[in-house]
Amino acid sequence: MDLDESQVFKEREGVVFFLVVMGLPLFFLSGISWPMESIPESIRLIALLIPSTTAISAFVQVDQMGAGFNEVADSILIELALAVGYTILALGLMKFGQKK
Repeated sequence: MDLDESQVFKEREGVVFFLVVMGLPLFFLSGISWPMESIPESIRLIALLIPSTTAISAFVQVDQMGAGFNEVADSILIELALAVGYTILALGLMKFGQKK
């Protein structure tokens, strides 16, 4: 995800400004400070595009609730899909940037 941001924002300050502005909304979407059940379904689906959303819930399940691999397998698959998706996006942005 960071490589994608570095392709969109060419100056360091742009990335820092983006992360400062988006930090609090991303924190609320992760489900730590705000219960996921009270977030509307459409926003929850958007939140799945943020890697920390599923990673944090999986970590809490394993660490605090003693969940096994089977209970967090969906979260792991989502994280793997996000990794592949963001890698493809970053490579596409890099290739697009080289054409200019």
